[in-house]
Amino acid sequence: MKSKNRGFTLIELLIVVAIIGLLASVVLIGLGGFRSTGRDARRSADLRQIQTALELYFARCGFYPGDLNCGNGSPTENANGSITKGGGLRDVLQNSDLGATIVIPNDPLNPSNDTDEQNYFFSVNDSGAGLIGSRYVLRAKLEDANSKLLDNDLNGDSPPGFMNINCNDNDPADRFYCIGI
Repeated sequence: MKSKNRGFTLIELLIVVAIIGLLASVVLIGLGGFRSTGRDARRSADLRQIQTALELYFARCGFYPGDLNCGNGSPTENANGSITKGGGLRDVLQNSDLGATIVIPNDPLNPSNDTDEQNYFFSVNDSGAGLIGSRYVLRAKLEDANSKLLDNDLNGDSPPGFMNINCNDNDPADRFYCIGI
């Protein structure tokens, strides 16, 4: 009497595993763009949060901060640089008595702020009689070259009255999203 073998052969199982692996890799590659778009959306939201903190500071002090706080009475010329590295705008905003707890976020790809490549930047205008500290620009580097955020932001190299802040988004390697007033 012959017994019937039931089940799959080893070859059939290997083929099924290979097909599942191929499908999984295609799905993961396809989702990569969504992750970068999500990080870019977070960068935009982070800059809006920083903008809110700046507006609180302006309402209390009458100017946007450079690298001093409101108690010193006037803004600092040539105020620009990293927002989140030590000694920068983060420290000024968090140490100012603005009547609210100020939390300055970090870039999603650089949570420890150990590189300037992927970080948030700011510049406060430094020229014009009576205008120093009356305007600012905030900048984040985006990952998606086709981001719709780039359609409605500030563009160009160092807007008039600002030093050392590049808002040019024409270079595919450096897609800078800038907001400000």
